[in-house]
Amino acid sequence: MMKGEAARIISRRLNLSHGRVSALLVAASDAGILPKGSGKSNPTLSPLELAHLILAATCDRGIGVAGQSVLEFAALQSAEGLVLVDLIEAMIAGRANVSGLQSVVVQLEPAGVSVTTAGTHFRFGADHAGGAAKQVVIRGSDLAAAILELQGTPPQKADEQIAVGRLAAALN
Repeated sequence: MMKGEAARIISRRLNLSHGRVSALLVAASDAGILPKGSGKSNPTLSPLELAHLILAATCDRGIGVAGQSVLEFAALQSAEGLVLVDLIEAMIAGRANVSGLQSVVVQLEPAGVSVTTAGTHFRFGADHAGGAAKQVVIRGSDLAAAILELQGTPPQKADEQIAVGRLAAALN
């Protein structure tokens, strides 16, 4: 999948400004985090690059620091030693199931991410900071559907797969 198509999917599914996401991706590309296209040569993104793209769009601390933010959030680890970018990349590559994804909470300062699935809660980076800490809350079903589309699943089929997965989790 190419960067522009991935940006449209992430923007639509996560209800983010497409212009803002595009600007963040340009900044991340300028920082060497994402590949740059030239002319008719637009590279297809790998699952790892798509994981970086998701982080660029969701861990928005500003366009000027987009590359630095992606690198910082990508490297966050859980207490179990799981690295955040590895989890996202595994989801995109289809090695980790996304149907049970319930929520993702991104804490921008200090950097921390909480991922809740049907059976597990992972905390990456800093513990939850109270008070005025800025957080971005992402519904698990929205991110899961975006990931399915990044894998090539048509939008309606992605919605159906998420609905079936939620039903199965409710019945268990």
